[in-house]
Amino acid sequence: MVRNKSGEEVWYQTVGDALYTTPSYRPIGRAIRVWKVREVGPGGYPCGEEMVLKDYWILEDSKTEGQIQAEIFESAR
Repeated sequence: MVRNKSGEEVWYQTVGDALYTTPSYRPIGRAIRVWKVREVGPGGYPCGEEMVLKDYWILEDSKTEGQIQAEIFESAR
């Protein structure tokens, strides 16, 4: 389940194995997995085109990628 920009829940089902996953033994940094998915439609069945979903966990006090990128762009001005 992912929330879209409107805050609504959108459900996805994976298609096959993960396309990418970071090693689980890393002591720091983000745990990232990338999946091929399809949206789950009415009745619980996958529908629509295949998409790529990036799934990651960060520590509660860590900056998001968007925050880091914004800081980089701001410092480049």
